[in-house]
Amino acid sequence: MLNIPGVESGQILIHGVLAHELGHALYTKKEIAKALLPKIGIKEDLVKGLTKMMFENQQKQGNPTPELRLRKQVTQEITGRVNGWVKELCSDAIGIRLFGPALFFAEAHLLVSFGPLDRSSETHPPPRLRMKLMIRMLKQLYPLDKWHGKLREFLQAWDEVVGDPISGTTPYDQVALETINDVSLDLIADASATATASIECYSSDRFADDITELAPLFLHQIPPGQRGGRAAKPTELASVINAGWHVYLCDFEAFKVSLHTVDTGTRFATAAKLHELVLKAIEISGIHTAWEEAKRDPKRGKN
Repeated sequence: MLNIPGVESGQILIHGVLAHELGHALYTKKEIAKALLPKIGIKEDLVKGLTKMMFENQQKQGNPTPELRLRKQVTQEITGRVNGWVKELCSDAIGIRLFGPALFFAEAHLLVSFGPLDRSSETHPPPRLRMKLMIRMLKQLYPLDKWHGKLREFLQAWDEVVGDPISGTTPYDQVALETINDVSLDLIADASATATASIECYSSDRFADDITELAPLFLHQIPPGQRGGRAAKPTELASVINAGWHVYLCDFEAFKVSLHTVDTGTRFATAAKLHELVLKAIEISGIHTAWEEAKRDPKRGKN
């Protein structure tokens, strides 16, 4: 069960990042770390090299930490980063399988607002590395050549950005970056498939259907909260948000034309109307889902 906080409903498309939070839950529940982390081993030569450099610098300052203790400290710092970063990256990978491109679009807009793309911490990898992983997975899972031209341009622009070398914020971060290389990213992507093996994931076919069936409804001011005619079913959250992103990135001007002039004074005002429709679609879907559950559970329906 997912609820969108009312105070944040004005930026509903950003909530594609909910897929990342679901990824955290699955990463823990499926115990992905047990099988994945041993495969991403920290190279001893990198630990030795960093320990030597730090020891020599401390010697120059006249108060060096004993080398064995320093090496233990370096190992702990690097291991902590690798473990934390892998958890975040795998949560992104799981999120891509659950929500498809919507997570990438949401994180692309959200992460750039947090500061430099190479900034990292003990628990979170650089945004540039996170975007690199998601782009690699989209290339593997989706026929990008069939995407709308504006989506391809958006992805290509980011592909060029993530192709630049990443500079670690600290020496520990730099070693973690060298540890989580392209081979490690592929291992993380594979682990995300294991985490979602028993779940119906979002797919390229669903994305194509959502663009064809749902996106045009937004252009006619119709919130696509259900689909299927007489035998209507609630539209899934991932489908609503993916269709909303497609309108935002590809058909924004067409959507703008469909609005009253009072809602088109600024891009922000127009985007607010799109967010309203997306939120309304999610609310309709939620009501429909609750109704279907009540019909299946008579006791619940009476309550």
